[in-house]
Amino acid sequence: MNAKNLSFLTILALVIVGIFYLFTASKEPQINYNPQQIKLYRIDGSNQNPLNILATTLPQFALSLKDQKFKNLWEAHAQERKSYVESAVENAKGDVDLKVDAKFDETQKELVVTPQTENKLKPGLYKLNVKVKTLKGEDITITQDFTWGVLALNTNKGIYKVGEDVKIGMAVLDDFGSTKCIAKEHKVVYGTAKIWLTIKSPTGKTEELSTEDGSIKGSKSCADRSITNDGDFLTQLKAEEEGKYEVHMEAENLFGKRSMDYHFTVQNNVAFDIERDKYPTRIYPRVNYPVEITVKANQDYSGKVTDIVPASFKILDISGKGEAKDKKDFQLIQWDVNWMKGQTYTLSYTIDFPDIAPEFYLIGPLHIGGFSEGRSWQIASDGLFSLIQEANNFAASGTSITATLSQGVALNNLVVMNCYKVTNSSSTTTWPTISGWSRSYRSGASGARYAQYYRVVDSAYAGTTNVICTTGASSTGEFATEVMEFSGNATSSVRDKSVTRTSTVNCTTSANITSSMTPTNPDELIVTQFLSTTNGLTANSHTALGGASSGFSDNDLNGGLDGFSGGDSSYDSSWAEAINNPAINTRDTVIFSGGGNTCYNAATAYNATISITQGSFQFFDNPNSVNPSTTFNGGATAENGNIILTRPNTPFRLRILLDIDSASGTTLGLGGADFILQYAVKPSGGCATIATTVWQPITTAVATESATPIAFFPNTSTHGSGFNIASSGLDPSDTGYTTTYESYYEDDTTAPGPADGNSPGDITNDQAILSNNLAGLWDFSLVDASD
Repeated sequence: MNAKNLSFLTILALVIVGIFYLFTASKEPQINYNPQQIKLYRIDGSNQNPLNILATTLPQFALSLKDQKFKNLWEAHAQERKSYVESAVENAKGDVDLKVDAKFDETQKELVVTPQTENKLKPGLYKLNVKVKTLKGEDITITQDFTWGVLALNTNKGIYKVGEDVKIGMAVLDDFGSTKCIAKEHKVVYGTAKIWLTIKSPTGKTEELSTEDGSIKGSKSCADRSITNDGDFLTQLKAEEEGKYEVHMEAENLFGKRSMDYHFTVQNNVAFDIERDKYPTRIYPRVNYPVEITVKANQDYSGKVTDIVPASFKILDISGKGEAKDKKDFQLIQWDVNWMKGQTYTLSYTIDFPDIAPEFYLIGPLHIGGFSEGRSWQIASDGLFSLIQEANNFAASGTSITATLSQGVALNNLVVMNCYKVTNSSSTTTWPTISGWSRSYRSGASGARYAQYYRVVDSAYAGTTNVICTTGASSTGEFATEVMEFSGNATSSVRDKSVTRTSTVNCTTSANITSSMTPTNPDELIVTQFLSTTNGLTANSHTALGGASSGFSDNDLNGGLDGFSGGDSSYDSSWAEAINNPAINTRDTVIFSGGGNTCYNAATAYNATISITQGSFQFFDNPNSVNPSTTFNGGATAENGNIILTRPNTPFRLRILLDIDSASGTTLGLGGADFILQYAVKPSGGCATIATTVWQPITTAVATESATPIAFFPNTSTHGSGFNIASSGLDPSDTGYTTTYESYYEDDTTAPGPADGNSPGDITNDQAILSNNLAGLWDFSLVDASD
């Protein structure tokens, strides 16, 4: 990773540079945070189509049990009824069971099932199973599929004026929570989707928009792990009438069609015109997002402005002396303002999202005194890895087989090829080295052999659609291959480890488990391979054991969870991203349907990309020594707390962390990092509006007339930069990372420092290597050189 332009002072510029004003805080408004409302769904057990449930809704399911065969249930004592019923909710991967509350409505003769809210539903497909014991003592199981939070739609405002453009951003997730971008040439493949919008005006006029007619565009920044505040799908229309507009969204991906409803209001007379003009609809959770809200005041206002975010968010860089307040179940971001009619103001802050995917969040609404924004903002969290596309093929015999992908593979993506051969002899099928590919493993026994190959796409291979697996020798028997393209992978040292196993049990059981494998690093991609020597079997499910939190997804995209079958055997593969820290034991179980002979399986762990993220910080008083002992202003400053400098030429100290996530196993060797400490003058719009070109390096080491506003400050007794720092006892820390102590800097000269001749000119890790789950801590002696 090239971290040359990584800034340490995003926060520093916010809290030090510029003019600060004090306002009298008004009484804190009473804010009730109820982003999700309970909605009752009556089901009859037919389960013809999944119910599409919005992220703003927590579902309850009412099942009628009026039929005579359930008479025994209602004749039993109330305390005994629970023994007649078993209820559960599981996700599409089969690796998560949600606890439920089941209550009996004797008046309606209904069973009401409610998934417990503390389970915190994640986007995807779920199945409700209710087993009821009948009068004859038989068990009847009633099921209902439902999706939750797989669609997100935001308008840039909650309330518009007549004549304004309504800008709409959308995101689509599939049943496993993976992000989808626009379908090219209207053809839906694994990584894409199509959208239709029907918008009804207050007087009943209808407007139809779609990706097919081009009125809905795909964002150029839509990609897995992309960092953007744009929606993945974009469109706009003109607000022509006052009143409530109804919006119906329908999206189609390979798992089917899903829908949701939304509304916005057009109103000419509004106290405050609020726009979330820089706010994400879909995020990559490893990255911090600066956000911005613009407010035009149509009346004078002096008091509090409040935004609402989940308690799990870490909020940084709050503009205008705002602060985040913990309310246990949520946070309030609060500003004291003194606004004048006709003026436009900007509120900003930075969100450090939890490293969880998939996930769905509801933000807001913004409150200005008693005025409300009128809606919640929806955010979908993208996975760390994404399956871009898959293809498979088989032949009765031969020396090679080709799987044809729907589009060319992309530069730097990971391509995994599973190869299978069912033979009449154990001596055939050698699985040779294939040019351009690395072999993860080869294994098998009499009657079947299998192997897995992988490669990171280089410029010569980019755009390839026909992927060829070869045996290296002619042999009789069926030959098959599966090919998968992933993104989110490391581009060097991509493979971690593999395991294989031959099962001696029938394929219908759940005992066909891969050997236990603990990945070396967290956040890895696990790709598994299965082979049954019996034709006609289907793989019903893959179940993650041992804590691979996202579970396993079957890769047969044309027929659901059933692998693919040739003339002689059945084949299948699955994948999972294990979002865990530290890495834990991972196993996988495949459950086939139908009788079968011997089964084979294997798994490989692939490494994720490396990332370096600015972590926590602490301001200190500046003693004439390498290590400070008191936080700024005599101990009055908290970790990640802002400071205000009231006198020019005030020296201060900054200790700041850089968090390392290197699932690829790559390390930054001694002196391998290359950073620059930068500053910027805070603009009126807040730190989130600072352009990249505005940031300037801190290169001046004295507080003179020519000094930059923030400068290095040389302490006379230290004799320069480059000393290894030690703990102050008050240092910042980041959960999940171990602090490693780097250097003290008080100048920007190119002369060698005392640390074995390392140059402190560009900031580097000249004291210790940096590897996965370490956080480097640096200490800077600085001064406010402004007048």
